[in-house]
Amino acid sequence: MVQSLPVQQAVTQWVTVCPLDRILPNTGVCALVEGEQVAVFRVGQGAIYAVSNFDPFSKAYVLSRGIVGDRNGILKIASPNL
Repeated sequence: MVQSLPVQQAVTQWVTVCPLDRILPNTGVCALVEGEQVAVFRVGQGAIYAVSNFDPFSKAYVLSRGIVGDRNGILKIASPNL
C-alpha cells in the first residue's frame, strides 16, 4: 500500500547538525531541528538530503537508519523495518 503524505515547503535556511565527515557516505543520521526529528543522508561523497525521520510504514521515527539506494536512477530510502 502506498500512502500519500502532504508535501511541505522546502526549508530555505541551513541548520548545522554535524560535520560532514561524521556521516559516512550512503548512510544517515538523525538530528533534532526545532523540535522535529530529521533524517540527514549523505549520498556519495558530498550530496546531503534531509527528510522527516518518521517512517509512515512502521509509524516510528527510524528513517535515518534506512538503506540508501536508487531505483532506475531515483534516490530512495528503504525503511529499516521492512
